[in-house]
Amino acid sequence: MSTLSSDSLAGLSALIYEAAHDTGQWARACESIRQAFDCKAASLLIKQDGRFDRIHGDCDQYYSDLYWNDLMRFDPLQAGPAQNPRCSVYTDQSVLDKPDFLRSVIYNEWFAPQDMQGVLLLKVFDQQGVNTIFTLNRGTGQTDFNGHDIDTMASLQPVLQHAVRIRQHLARLRLDAHSSAFDQMHIAHLIVNRQRHVLHMNATADRLFSTAAMPVLVVQKRLDVRDSRDGNVLDDLISRACAAPGQARLPTGELVLHTERGPALVLSVYPLMDAMEYGLNAQYAASIVIRTMGIDGACDAQARLQNLFDLSAKEAELAMLLLTGCSLQEAAEQRAVRITTLRSQLASLFRKTGTARQGQLVALLARLC
Repeated sequence: MSTLSSDSLAGLSALIYEAAHDTGQWARACESIRQAFDCKAASLLIKQDGRFDRIHGDCDQYYSDLYWNDLMRFDPLQAGPAQNPRCSVYTDQSVLDKPDFLRSVIYNEWFAPQDMQGVLLLKVFDQQGVNTIFTLNRGTGQTDFNGHDIDTMASLQPVLQHAVRIRQHLARLRLDAHSSAFDQMHIAHLIVNRQRHVLHMNATADRLFSTAAMPVLVVQKRLDVRDSRDGNVLDDLISRACAAPGQARLPTGELVLHTERGPALVLSVYPLMDAMEYGLNAQYAASIVIRTMGIDGACDAQARLQNLFDLSAKEAELAMLLLTGCSLQEAAEQRAVRITTLRSQLASLFRKTGTARQGQLVALLARLC
């Protein structure tokens, strides 16, 4: 039985409100509640974009995937008590008699292997139904949850409900400010998940994608490109941007897309590791900025060429000299190197840019810089 003083409840409430403003604090809040109720595990799910997102969970990833992929349909607890489906706080015994629960698929396939048996659920409802589920689990050998635990948890229900509303409101404000900043600079911006599904895009991007014959488009809320080779490159950039924080690089890279008429487009892909701070249904996401070449005069052309084609510093320097009209011999004299060295660098430039002749290379560079 959980006995919490008014000071303890106030402290837990403060932690929940702190987490509403800072997603990184949910783990601390959930862990404090778990300890207060003397439980083995805690989990928090919040619905975003029509799907539940796991904000916190103490079980191994294997069991998390097992539940969502295979066992969720066998879980009678999520539906709530038959006599009151909109019950906000209840235990496993509110849904099933203990012997029936111990014989159930969900218990034997999910709870028992993790040495857990007791369940206490708190639900927050909105106009669309359940939008938040907080779950506590007690281990085998611990006492079952009882009516006092239900009453204590119920005292946290309005706090969690208010905190989720604050979180959603702040997320919308962050996302609106993010989009507005790019719109004011007339830069298209969108956020996608690992599968290229568009989670958000600003008004400038919407206008760009509505333009006919663009090399990049959105089809059924999924970012796509007309050339499959560009699609492979884009997949790689997005996959690296959606990697775990220790593996993602900033920026991930860029992709140049040529149009039939007009300047080329450059897609710059960045990791957005705090996607949930914007209310997006993704743990990791990719932030994509789309610019029209020739308009963004503030960029460093040499650094951009290095990033676009993975050039070395020397190769990028040679590219800029060729762009200004220097011959190989003149470039060799300026840099005080042998012409054979520059010919080797020029061959590398041809290979990395997909060009075959010096004139073709210079024409490409002129379009990009």
